[in-house]
Amino acid sequence: MTELIVLSIIKEMKTMGMGYNITTVLANFDAFNIKLLISYGITLAAFVIYYIAAIIRGFKEKHCGMPWQCNMWNMSNDFLFVFLGYKYWWTPGLETNHWFTHIIWAGMVAWFIAELITHYQAMKWDIHEIFPNVKDKRVGWALYVGVQLVFVTYYYWLWSAITDPLAQVMIATTVVNCTLFVPFLFKERKGIAGISPWALWSVLIAQLAWWFFAVPAMDAAMGNIYTYMFGVTSTAVAIGCLVVYYRRKKELENS
Repeated sequence: MTELIVLSIIKEMKTMGMGYNITTVLANFDAFNIKLLISYGITLAAFVIYYIAAIIRGFKEKHCGMPWQCNMWNMSNDFLFVFLGYKYWWTPGLETNHWFTHIIWAGMVAWFIAELITHYQAMKWDIHEIFPNVKDKRVGWALYVGVQLVFVTYYYWLWSAITDPLAQVMIATTVVNCTLFVPFLFKERKGIAGISPWALWSVLIAQLAWWFFAVPAMDAAMGNIYTYMFGVTSTAVAIGCLVVYYRRKKELENS
């Protein structure tokens, strides 16, 4: 009886998770599944626009153009994917050594550089916003780097604790975090300084393309209610952030 309960729980956990079959995912890419390639491509393009828009607006208005929590989480993902995960993507004979992972790896290198730029913006202009009770900037910088190291350590533990050979579940966390932490940015700023509407729109597009099309197209097993729940909630937050942005913009124009 106990064994049956344990097996039932294991089966439920596998169903609840975003578990995927690596062979199935790579086969879908090799078959040039149109739905998968278009939706995945739109997601990647949306995040390229997101970073470019955030960086440009950040330099223009002397603020980091994205939430520091999101930037730290994304850098943790990209750092581990690029450097520690290198052996998985480029070692001959491994199933994970695939043209798809090579493309993602190259993209992660570019995003890692972009995150260094946004880190620079945050440390230069927003350190007192992030640590309001710290008066010495140098102490703030040390805390900032320390928090980033904590993020990397936690991310490494999380990645090692789950079955995610292509790092797609971990990438999914960066997709949702790019919208999840924006409300905190609005709260800290009390305005729209450094926040690009292009970045907000691109995040919304990424949620729609990723959760409702790319993820289910990678492996039918991932097209479950939990994936769509993520899609609905993260999309709702992204829409809410756009509403807040345009309301504040209108208030500033009328003041």
